[in-house]
Amino acid sequence: MQWSLAIIAGGGAAAAVQGGTVLTRLASTATSGGTANFLLTTLETAASILFAILSILAPILSLIALFALVATMYYTGRTILRQLRHRWRKRIW
Repeated sequence: MQWSLAIIAGGGAAAAVQGGTVLTRLASTATSGGTANFLLTTLETAASILFAILSILAPILSLIALFALVATMYYTGRTILRQLRHRWRKRIW
């Protein structure tokens, strides 16, 4: 069930992207006589490379952000606790 759903969803996404590409090239050919198609192909290739790189970097960057957030929470919590302890020690019961 899981694999069939993934295949159907992936196929639908691929069909939608390919349909958009076909319509863009059709519009480019109709308006520029085909002279702008090389530019569209170059932009498509650049976008594919960019998204491939981002798909690799996104998990790494999110992991770095997670570690930074945990470290910030740790040091902030430590500072707050230290200040609270200092205030508690100054109180006279």
